[in-house]
Amino acid sequence: MQQGIKILCSGTRTFSRITIRPESRRLLSIEALEKVKLAKRVLNRNNKKSSIILIDGLNVIKEAFNAGLQLHTFFYSNDNIFDEHFSEYIFDISDECLCKIPKWYLNSMTSVQTNRGVAALFFKPKTSSFDEISMASDKELLPVTLICDNVRDPGNLGNIIRSAAAANCSSVILTHGCADPWQPKVTRSASGSQFQLPIYYDITWGQISCSKALKSMNFYLAECMRDQYQYLQNTRSTSHISNEKKLVPYYDIDWTHKSGALLAIGNEAHGFKLNTTASVTECCDITQRITIPLCHRIQSLNVATAASIILFEASRQMDAKRHYLKSC
Repeated sequence: MQQGIKILCSGTRTFSRITIRPESRRLLSIEALEKVKLAKRVLNRNNKKSSIILIDGLNVIKEAFNAGLQLHTFFYSNDNIFDEHFSEYIFDISDECLCKIPKWYLNSMTSVQTNRGVAALFFKPKTSSFDEISMASDKELLPVTLICDNVRDPGNLGNIIRSAAAANCSSVILTHGCADPWQPKVTRSASGSQFQLPIYYDITWGQISCSKALKSMNFYLAECMRDQYQYLQNTRSTSHISNEKKLVPYYDIDWTHKSGALLAIGNEAHGFKLNTTASVTECCDITQRITIPLCHRIQSLNVATAASIILFEASRQMDAKRHYLKSC
């Protein structure tokens, strides 16, 4: 007889953040219970140093399979899930990776209120060391590396990563203080786009400033500009400042320069951390402050929206340049 742990309930009680009723009595094997505990640890703790990530969305799990991630455990509550959603991946799931558990267990180990009856643990995709970062050699990639500084909101970070992948960015760098790019909320917001490009996280500005590859790129620091009137006033009142220090619109930048570009964006509420501007200046030979001019004295855009606007302007310029070169 399979050894197990039986959860007996008399009346109603709270267990693992959910309510267990008498009709929810279940028998889990020791092995299954250990896998559930592992999933909860991945969910509730800082996951940056862990080699395992938890994914709790149907489409994101499919993206993980499509990207070739190695499966650790596949949790499910209903056998029909395979015929309905995962029939094409059935040969990628070995028997030892399968773990059938009650749905209320799934609800307790995921970050969504209503789980679709499936969750999975995958090993993180392998990324080269930050010391080996270089300008992309693939001509199809956008020669822009995005740096996120102090972006703490998981939803914003996920949307930024999704936009970076959609624009075909070379890579994304997350400084120390950003949200964990592998936590489930970020993964859901990014819709699995983390698997499509290199992500370097928990990086310090000291590491960035010491990177020889990054020093050869043009560095653009995105800052908030209240509105077009303020932009005009800024231009008139700072004529004595060198062109490198002026705040210019993002669309006046040549994003197709052969040396590549670094685009740094900060927290929309608090901007960059203290001393970031000084660190950036030391990091690259060329530093240009850029902005998105806004009307009606709107103070700022959502950081994910602002990043998307700039990245897709860079992508537009790159597509136009490729089209021009092909026509010559």
